[in-house]
Amino acid sequence: MNPSLSDKTPSGKTPASGKIDFEQALIKVDLLLQQNNPQTIDAQGTALGIKLALIMGREIRDQKALGVESAPLIAKWMKEYGEAQTESAISMARNLLLKPHLLQQELELRLRR
Repeated sequence: MNPSLSDKTPSGKTPASGKIDFEQALIKVDLLLQQNNPQTIDAQGTALGIKLALIMGREIRDQKALGVESAPLIAKWMKEYGEAQTESAISMARNLLLKPHLLQQELELRLRR
């Protein structure tokens, strides 16, 4: 079975295990989130959703209860980014987890900037 595009790391390489390199992807998304200028507001919202999807995916992969890592992060975001942006990130993460090919497309799009 050939690895799909969603199995590639943000660098474009497929890990030997054929799994997503969550740590590398999270580093790249965190870099995007650190850019606090008006031109990245939309990218920031997308990055929050991607980050949440990656964290939830890692929870699932590691067979942890869903929410062990993601719930405290969501609580923090409610204070830091507000309810509307946090709810948007949750919705995006849900969609990305249900349709993983969209995660790969979003990562490629955001990491090119």
